[in-house]
Amino acid sequence: ALERDTPGVVYDALGANGARAELLGSINGAHLGDQMALRKPSLIVLQYGTNESEAPGLARDYEKTLGAVVAMMKAAAPNASILIAAPLDRAETAEGGGLRTKPIIKKLVAAQRSVAKQSGVAFWNTFEAMGGEGSMAKWVNKGLAGGDLTHPTPRGAEVLGGLFYESLTT
Repeated sequence: ALERDTPGVVYDALGANGARAELLGSINGAHLGDQMALRKPSLIVLQYGTNESEAPGLARDYEKTLGAVVAMMKAAAPNASILIAAPLDRAETAEGGGLRTKPIIKKLVAAQRSVAKQSGVAFWNTFEAMGGEGSMAKWVNKGLAGGDLTHPTPRGAEVLGGLFYESLTT
């Protein structure tokens, strides 16, 4: 947690390398509720999809899994707003060379948008905020993303943070 004694935003992060939405399914709901009661979050942001995009295929029950995570968060923190943030664009080498968006990314974004709508929570389309189809290749060329074609550089993370901030405050 990052906090101070003056009014403002308190930021708690629960991030885990390799995390997928399905991993939250094993969390004890009562314990999570107790923890949320201590922190009293105003906004919970769930951002998954990057690691799911490495799976051999999008699981048939992905929407059900993510929907269950949203329901668990709603129960644990009933006064908090919830926002699903889509994954960033990811690139792969296309046949014949060049880079293209991994097709699974668009499927994940669509599934997450659907879950947000069905669950009555907010959705922020990180993929579109980056520029949509083919944006990762452009970000790599501009030094905003790394050579792994997946993660932003520190400068790219600043850009994404700014875009996210603008969407929340306008």
